[in-house]
Amino acid sequence: MTARRSTPWLANVPPRINADVGGSSFSFRSKLELAVAEDLEDRGAEWVYEFGSIDYIKKCRYIPDFLLAIDDNCEAVIECKGWTPGWASGADRSKMIAVRQQHPGLIICIVWDTARFASAPISKGAKTSNEEWARTHGFPQAVGVVPEAWLNGVFE
Repeated sequence: MTARRSTPWLANVPPRINADVGGSSFSFRSKLELAVAEDLEDRGAEWVYEFGSIDYIKKCRYIPDFLLAIDDNCEAVIECKGWTPGWASGADRSKMIAVRQQHPGLIICIVWDTARFASAPISKGAKTSNEEWARTHGFPQAVGVVPEAWLNGVFE
């Protein structure tokens, strides 16, 4: 009996295939995975199914709003943020974290368009505000204008 999938986005996900291979039970995602497991077992290979995860970097482009040259050794990116679908969905927040992870020396600062937006939830129903999110992730932030301290290379 196939399990009923009530979540709409799971409607097209086929059920797993439960099978015993080499004396162990597995839940494969496809007949091909089952066939490969059986073939590896028959040929005496050492193998592990779904052993864990591998992180990868998705190649994308980020176009910062402003590049602030502090001196010959220091540059900062200034990102002006108001409400956008990308911010609300989390895509922009994920992008900013990914950019910083891949460019650890880059200072990314956020200028919120209004204090109201800065204190608003990061998404509908969220308990975390935009400013709390930025603080938690180490992004210097301001409301409306670039602080004088940033022009002098102070980002606390």
